[in-house]
Amino acid sequence: MTDCRAFTPYIRSKVRYVDQLKDIIADYLPAQLERVKRGILDFRGDIYKFLFGPLTQYDAKRYAQHIQKLEDARTNEISHYVIQYYYAKSEEKLNNID
Repeated sequence: MTDCRAFTPYIRSKVRYVDQLKDIIADYLPAQLERVKRGILDFRGDIYKFLFGPLTQYDAKRYAQHIQKLEDARTNEISHYVIQYYYAKSEEKLNNID
């Protein structure tokens, strides 16, 4: 049997990470998603989607675009910090030369 106490902090950190991603994604989504209705009985699709949650091609494309934006933003942020770190180290070394 494994010790679940060691696993609990790991799971909690992953849950916090997912919650943060949900908040970030919500920031990218418009407050009210607009959709063009195609017919009088269009509510059937809304009910079906509410009950079973199928992913449409449009949904998949939209989520992929949002995920790509998040990945790009994260990559840019990491690059910025790496550059800052190496710049600070270079400055430190130059100052130690004098």
